[in-house]
Amino acid sequence: MHSLILYYIALWKPLGYAVVFIGLFIEGDIVLFIAAFLTSQGVFDLGDMIIVAFSGTLLGDIFWYFLGYYINGRFARVSKWIDKITKPFDEHILSRSFHTILISKFTFSLNRAILFRAGSLKVPLRNFLKADLAAICLWMIAVGGFGYFTNISLALVRHYFRAAEFALLLGLAIFLIVFHMVSRRSKKAL
Repeated sequence: MHSLILYYIALWKPLGYAVVFIGLFIEGDIVLFIAAFLTSQGVFDLGDMIIVAFSGTLLGDIFWYFLGYYINGRFARVSKWIDKITKPFDEHILSRSFHTILISKFTFSLNRAILFRAGSLKVPLRNFLKADLAAICLWMIAVGGFGYFTNISLALVRHYFRAAEFALLLGLAIFLIVFHMVSRRSKKAL
């Protein structure tokens, strides 16, 4: 391996699983994508990674829900900021929790605010968990699957990278030549 961090993660896998768990607790998409990619590389075990990723995401979502539930109105600045972002989604959060949470999982920086808002709106925990569990499963299949199978597609097209580099270089050279010729002609015309 060429990375010092990956070397230590591969050497002591519990560290890697802990990093993924904490990363998914805090943030989501990029951590899941990288974890799935590294799993396809053989750095992590697939079954263990699914359990770690699912539990880290679920506990993070529950944390944000309860944070919204208990902070509701106590910190005016935070509540005002969250209200400003998520107030238009209140009807959707209350009536279509699953759809709202699922869409927010794929929307950068909106997911945590939606989860917080669901807690502050006092969405029943059972309804929240039912919607969140289904959304987590679909999100993990989409993002994790994309990360996992990116390795396979890169292996298949690896030998085409050289041709693509050459084509880009050739295209740049042609563009510069044409640009130079057009600018010379326009200078002569003036």
